Amino acid sequence: MENRLIEILKKISGYNGTIDPEEDLDSYGYDSLLFMQLIVQVETEYGIEFDDEELLIENFMTLNRINTLLIKKGIEEPGK
Repeated sequence: MENRLIEILKKISGYNGTIDPEEDLDSYGYDSLLFMQLIVQVETEYGIEFDDEELLIENFMTLNRINTLLIKKGIEEPGK
C-alpha cells in the first residue's frame, strides 16, 4: 500500500526492518532532524509543498498519517 513512502522512510532513517503503518516513526529512530529530512523528501518526491499549518509533527508521526495528508493534498495513491 505505502511502498513508495516506506522506501523514503527507510532511505532517510537507514532502518531496514518492517514498518508498521500505525507505529510512531520515533520507534524507528526518527528525531526532529530526520522528520525535517522526511518532509523535504516527501515534498520533492511528490512535487508538492506543505502549507505551514500542515507542518505539525502529528501529521508525520505515522505512515498512515503521512498517507492521509498526501491524499488531502490531491495525491490519489501516495504509496504507489
